[in-house]
Amino acid sequence: MTTFGDKKIEKKGVKKEGLVTGIASQNNEIEFEAFPNPNSGTFTVRVSTTDALTLKLMDAVGKIVAIRNVVNSSGMASEDFTGIASGVYLLEATTDGQRYVQRVIVN
Repeated sequence: MTTFGDKKIEKKGVKKEGLVTGIASQNNEIEFEAFPNPNSGTFTVRVSTTDALTLKLMDAVGKIVAIRNVVNSSGMASEDFTGIASGVYLLEATTDGQRYVQRVIVN
C-alpha cells in the first residue's frame, strides 16, 4: 500500500523488476548493394548472405522489366540486363522472405 497525500493507494499486480535502460536491438537485415551505378546494364550484386536470390528490375512506374533467379554461393553475383532502355530503374532482391530495393541507373 502506498500513501499519496492523505489517500492510501493499494497496488495490486504491480511488480518492480529493476530499471530498464534500453532495449537491445537485433539486426537481422541483409546488406545489399548493386554496382557500378550507373552502368550499361551489367550489375554486380553483393549481399551478406549465400542464399538464392530473386532479382527484379522494375521501371519508374513499377512495371517488371526482367526477373532473374540467381544462385548465390559467394555473396556476389553478376547479372546482365543489357538491351534495356536507358533510364532509372529499381532493382529488387528477395531472399529468405526479405526484400531489398536499390535505385539503379542504366546509361
